[in-house]
Amino acid sequence: LIDLDEEFHSLIILESGNGKLYEVWSTLKAVNMMIFVSTYSLDLFNSGRQGPAHQKIVEIIKRKSEDDIQTIISEHYNDSIDIFELMDRVEEE
Repeated sequence: LIDLDEEFHSLIILESGNGKLYEVWSTLKAVNMMIFVSTYSLDLFNSGRQGPAHQKIVEIIKRKSEDDIQTIISEHYNDSIDIFELMDRVEEE
């Protein structure tokens, strides 16, 4: 699942044509893996959400509306931020 998620995000970034962004993203692979492992071990990871969330991103990318793409990508990463905040609260308890 970690590899598939990594491949999904890498492909989107690669297809953006922004080589510098892809270069930065590639350096974060270990961090992304640690996040997955941490959320899974804290029972915060919901694999049932990933598929539909990624499918929605693909559908919006196919529409080629830059505003909608920016919105869905922002929402997706904001969901990740919410998980990080939840991880902090769980670890504090």
